[in-house]
Amino acid sequence: MRAFVRLVIVAFTYLAISQSAAWAQTATQNIQLNATVADYCTINGTASGALQTRTISVNSGVVDTAALTQVSVANVACSKISDLTLTTSNTGLTGPGIVSGFQNVIHYTAAASFDGATPSLNTSTGTTVTAPTTGAATGTLTVDITPVANTLPMAPGGYSDVLVVTLTPQ
Repeated sequence: MRAFVRLVIVAFTYLAISQSAAWAQTATQNIQLNATVADYCTINGTASGALQTRTISVNSGVVDTAALTQVSVANVACSKISDLTLTTSNTGLTGPGIVSGFQNVIHYTAAASFDGATPSLNTSTGTTVTAPTTGAATGTLTVDITPVANTLPMAPGGYSDVLVVTLTPQ
C-alpha cells in the first residue's frame, strides 16, 4: 500500500507541475518609437559658429592686397542640398565720412567653398551671392578673403564690415 500511495503522490505531483506549465501564458507589448529630424545646417553642432576676425593692412593710405589668412571652419553639416550664401553687411569695409580726394571704403573679394558650392563675392559690385551644395554633406567650410586695391588714398579712421556666411537647407 505504501508503494501505491507513493506512486499516487508522485503521479499527482508530476500532473500538478505539468498542468501549471501548460496553463502559463506569456504576454507581449510592442512599443513603436519614432523621431522626426527637420532639415538643418550646423557649424560645430550649433546654428551659429564662433566669430572669426581678420585684419586688412593699410600702409600710408595704401591697402595691402595680399590674401588674408583663410577662414577654415570644421564640423559643418547640412542634412540636404543647401544654399551657401555670402553677404556683406556694409558693402565693403566702410570708414569715416566722405573726405574729398580720399577713399572711405575698402572693397574685397570673398570666395567660400563647401560641398561643391563655391560662391564668390566682390563687394565693389554686389552685396550677396549664393551657390547650392551638391547634397547632404559634412566637412570643412573655407572662406578666402582678398582686399581690392584702392584707387585713392584711404581716409584716416577705423573701417569695418561683417561678412555673413549662411548655409540654408533648400
